[in-house]
Amino acid sequence: MENGHSPALQWMILPNGGFQVCGRTRQQLPPGGYSCSQDCYGRIQIHPQPLLADDYIHFPDGLPARVLRDIGLFWKLRDRFQHFGFLHRRGFLFYGKQGCGKSSLIHQIVQGIVATGHVAFFCDRPRVFLAAMQEFRRVEPERPLVCVFEDIDAIIKRYGDAALLQWLDGNHQVDQVVNLASTNYPERLDRRIVSRPRRFDRILRIDAPDARFRDAYLRRKLPEQPAAERASAKQGRPVGS
Repeated sequence: MENGHSPALQWMILPNGGFQVCGRTRQQLPPGGYSCSQDCYGRIQIHPQPLLADDYIHFPDGLPARVLRDIGLFWKLRDRFQHFGFLHRRGFLFYGKQGCGKSSLIHQIVQGIVATGHVAFFCDRPRVFLAAMQEFRRVEPERPLVCVFEDIDAIIKRYGDAALLQWLDGNHQVDQVVNLASTNYPERLDRRIVSRPRRFDRILRIDAPDARFRDAYLRRKLPEQPAAERASAKQGRPVGS
């Protein structure tokens, strides 16, 4: 700050033609995961969302790595989508039994997205989310965007599917988007959600980790344990039995 002036402060232009100090600003959101809310005046606010992926084990041939490679290739196809008059967007729907690791998978994918400098938004309330995405595109019109809908069936049960379908159908013309959704109960989703490729063109079943993944996890968590005891734990028997 020089002579009482901060270059980080700017004047916000009000609808009536007046001006108001809008506080410190930045041109881009830092790479990361975010959630959306509204203040008491209905203004959109965006908050950092913790990613629960710090202790995950990365396998080059694992599903998170394959999805990240797929998304990386997808970002490069924008010109082709525009040439044929399509919005540059796609979706992944992950399904499986409760506790099979769908949320962990999504957070691991988002962690990889953030590492490349992009942002991801987690949807809780669809109408607030829609408004936030429109605001985001006003500020950053070209930035690749990942949107997350964990337990999408629960979101629909609580808020209905009208706003969500508006988003998935592209009525808001939000481009450069990859949607990631999860559900324990794919049979509960209306066919309007899952039957059109433009909504979720990759529907992937998530099963329990196989022996190789369990062994790698136990090697990290129990490095001092003998191999025989790790094998007992891997098969579901108490260590030391």
